[in-house]
Amino acid sequence: MTEDFKVEVFLRKSTGLVKEIGPFSSFILPWAVMAGTGITLYSITVILSYPEGSVPAALLIVAVPAILSAITFSLLGMIVPRTAGAYVWTSRFLDPFFGWFVGGWLEWVLCVFSIGLYGYVLESIIPAIFTIIGQAAGIPALVSFAASLESNTFVQGAVIVTVIVIFGLIALIEIKHYMKVLMVLWGLNVLGLIVSVVLFATNSPATVPAAWNNVWGAGSYQMITSLAAKYNLAGYIANTSGGRFNDTLNIVVYLFWALTGFEVSSYVGGEVRNPRSSFLYWFTAGVIATALWYALVTWLAYNAYGGFILQYSYVYNLFQAGKLAANETAVVSPYMLLPSMPLFSAA
Repeated sequence: MTEDFKVEVFLRKSTGLVKEIGPFSSFILPWAVMAGTGITLYSITVILSYPEGSVPAALLIVAVPAILSAITFSLLGMIVPRTAGAYVWTSRFLDPFFGWFVGGWLEWVLCVFSIGLYGYVLESIIPAIFTIIGQAAGIPALVSFAASLESNTFVQGAVIVTVIVIFGLIALIEIKHYMKVLMVLWGLNVLGLIVSVVLFATNSPATVPAAWNNVWGAGSYQMITSLAAKYNLAGYIANTSGGRFNDTLNIVVYLFWALTGFEVSSYVGGEVRNPRSSFLYWFTAGVIATALWYALVTWLAYNAYGGFILQYSYVYNLFQAGKLAANETAVVSPYMLLPSMPLFSAA
């Protein structure tokens, strides 16, 4: 006579601690992480390198492996719901060495590079943000502050380091407080993008010139288009583009990292109340919603502005390289800001 025993491979014993990650927190986790990758910046700047590609289509293509990866991470989180899951999973399922190397040491190196990348993005975007807000809202003090910040590398570096240190300190606090901060940042991101969606959806290439001129000065829109034509944007496209299909595929490679965030579940696995529903349904839904949301916002931006985004990016590149005539540089310098989603929604 035999008797079957059910063996729990990874037994989870109750500790009496309250787990802070619920369904809604699981939903916003990937969204909040992706919001910090610079996706609203790179979804605009990439068009200069691949001028005939479709950024919205590229984002939808990138969404496929991102969603599949999210499902994989969710399943792993259901089986072994542990904080620092990447280390735990690779150690137990593969080999302790892989856990140390991939989930430990290599992850640390990648985080260091990520901080450097965030610093680079902040250096580029912070002065532009203050200028955009100041110009669009009619606050000269903000415009002046942005100009001084951009010209003073020491102050600029101090601001960037301060921001990084603040977020580093936030990461050290209890998870419940960290999630509250994350929810606030997520809410601000969503609010800003909702405003952008409304603005883009209610405008078209026919209405944008007047709106742009209203913010950046009379004739500024026409100046951009004329300079793009004068400096042979058509020839640049012919020499740079590999065609619509190839350019779109290149954008896929360029933007793939922007939809990372599907791995964040491994960091907080031990804090999730119900791993099955929170990971498999809510977390995966968060990745899907984020990918579709950014594809929609990007499509609306390019639909509203038509070819002007490429024209502006081209002229901005000429301006930065010092290839414009002195009189042209003087005219366009007040509105030669880093091409980004906020810049075009501000107009």
